[in-house]
Amino acid sequence: MNKTAIQTNNDTYLLRFSINAHCEAEQLLGFPITQLSEDTAGMTTFRTLLFVGLKFGGNPVPMDKAGDIMEEVIQDQGMDYFSDKISEAINKGLAQQQNSNFKQQHNSKKN
Repeated sequence: MNKTAIQTNNDTYLLRFSINAHCEAEQLLGFPITQLSEDTAGMTTFRTLLFVGLKFGGNPVPMDKAGDIMEEVIQDQGMDYFSDKISEAINKGLAQQQNSNFKQQHNSKKN
């Protein structure tokens, strides 16, 4: 599954949103990722998404370290960059799952 790179001036981190990552994020947030909006996307939401994305991207860190990384990314690259990268990672995960579902359905119709 594709990973999304998010960079600071000193480091690069990889984010990944598999099905398990989506489920974990939804459990932590208390609502489906597909319902994210400007109204629900506060700092805690973004930190939680980064925490989960890092975990499933192969770089698990404690929640407070995810906040430190988030702060560094925003300081170095800006909030728009940060939110765009989180969205990109989530969308890659959703697209990957939709593609897998399509292939699975298409192959079952051939049989």
